[in-house]
Amino acid sequence: MIGVVIAVFLMSSVQHGVQAQQLPPHVFIGSANVDGNPVPDGTVIVAYIDGEGISKAVVEGGSFTLMVEQPQEQSFAGKIIQFTIGDRKAEESQEWEPGGAHELNLHAGGGASPGGSLQDAIECTVKVLGRMPMGPQDMSDQERMMVFQECPAVRANLADLTASTQPVTQPGDGFRTELRQIEQEIARVQRETPIKIQQELERLDQEISNLDRDLWDQLQIELNRLDQQRFDTEHQMQQELRSADFRRQAQIEVKYRRILDNLERERFQTERQTQVQIEQEVGRLSRNRDITERQLWDDQQQELNRLEQRRFELEDAMERERFAGEQRQRDEEDRRRFERERQMEEQRFKQQEELERQRIEQERQRFEQERKLEDERFRQQEQLDRDRLEQERQRLEQERRLDQERFNRESQIQTGQRRTSSILNDPSSPIRAPINLPTRGFFSNSSTGEISDLDKIMDPTSLAVLGIILTLLATSLSLVKGS
Repeated sequence: MIGVVIAVFLMSSVQHGVQAQQLPPHVFIGSANVDGNPVPDGTVIVAYIDGEGISKAVVEGGSFTLMVEQPQEQSFAGKIIQFTIGDRKAEESQEWEPGGAHELNLHAGGGASPGGSLQDAIECTVKVLGRMPMGPQDMSDQERMMVFQECPAVRANLADLTASTQPVTQPGDGFRTELRQIEQEIARVQRETPIKIQQELERLDQEISNLDRDLWDQLQIELNRLDQQRFDTEHQMQQELRSADFRRQAQIEVKYRRILDNLERERFQTERQTQVQIEQEVGRLSRNRDITERQLWDDQQQELNRLEQRRFELEDAMERERFAGEQRQRDEEDRRRFERERQMEEQRFKQQEELERQRIEQERQRFEQERKLEDERFRQQEQLDRDRLEQERQRLEQERRLDQERFNRESQIQTGQRRTSSILNDPSSPIRAPINLPTRGFFSNSSTGEISDLDKIMDPTSLAVLGIILTLLATSLSLVKGS
């Protein structure tokens, strides 16, 4: 039955939306439970979108029917519908769909209050937004979603919060009283009329269903009678065929085949005529149901239009009186917001200074560490150079000793040569010295046994020392350049 009701509401909502040039509403039908127990009749189910109450329904007979309709000046596309059962927040939620129809059984957990106290709601709102808005109209869609997600106490104390954030200047009591009465009347019409329409449509649907079932039952009885008659005829034909002579069997079959064909045609005609009758009767009742449904929705819409017009006039009058107070409150709120933003800017500036100081300190520590590593590398390189210099000195010392020994040997040889030369130059000696004796030298053609000054400077020992000095100088320059 719930599926039938959902389909009926969906069809009627589409027709009603076309007439009013609005999107069809989203219909919810189901039950409500609190702490695992069904709620009593009369419990109010409220649908919220972005923290604002959109539609209400009353539990009757253990179930409710709730229609969430999108106003012309708003868009519910992609928004989430949340529900409350009395003063409890339901665990279920549903995305709004134009023309949607769902069976939704709501459940609410324990707890005396779903969110907290009024003070908790105020503190949480200021913490989330950094300010205290004047009401739902003073928040963007994103801010409302953030507040209702982070602060359950706001939803529980929404009425008190709205009252506490109203401007000091209030409209007259007469306007407020009449507006309250108009809103109550609108809520009553929106709450009771769909229920009455649903009940009337259920009655019509039941009438259609009963008629359809009765006609089909009558058809089935008639078809069963014809089937039984055909079965009896076939049985009788079989008996006669078994007892008759084989020459009469063909005549018997022809006779009974004609009877069976007549029964088959009668069954077909009965079934077709009954189906046509069912379609006509069901179509007539369906048309009457559609006419009744349209009339009921039109009556409801006319009543709502009248009430909405009066509410608009009252709200316009109240808005003019409320404007001055709201303007002052907005100015005060802007001043407070500016002060909070200034404080937050100062705090951000201090945080940036602290971050910059920490960055500089980290850079200094990194530079100090790199300098220590560079000094350590320089000391290691210096130690390596000293070790290499010591090895080179030892090698040079060894070469010097070898050169000294070689020099001593050459000196001895030169001494022997001079002695021989003196003997040869002696006129009295029988041995005559040759004229223009050959000379030798690396850079000069000095006499044999003599070393020139340039050859002394360019000896291997001096060249090795000069190479070591140049190596040390190049290493020092590379270290200085790296630092």
